[in-house]
Amino acid sequence: MDKEAFLNKLESSAANKDKRLFSKTIIDLPADVIVGFTKEEFLRIICFSKLFSSQKMDRLCNFLEIKGSFSLKKTR
Repeated sequence: MDKEAFLNKLESSAANKDKRLFSKTIIDLPADVIVGFTKEEFLRIICFSKLFSSQKMDRLCNFLEIKGSFSLKKTR
């Protein structure tokens, strides 16, 4: 899935308050796509995440950081 399709799917799941689809969309995202996000794209993801609890948003950020960092370490 390309970044724009991912962001659209994430936005749609947030707008519909579908937490399960939102989580699945994030978890299924390949690490190489995560590390390719721009600052603006990350801000969009965080904006969508604010529709859910702050605890879940913290877990989302940690997940993206760990998965992205692991991918970057593998490429070195």
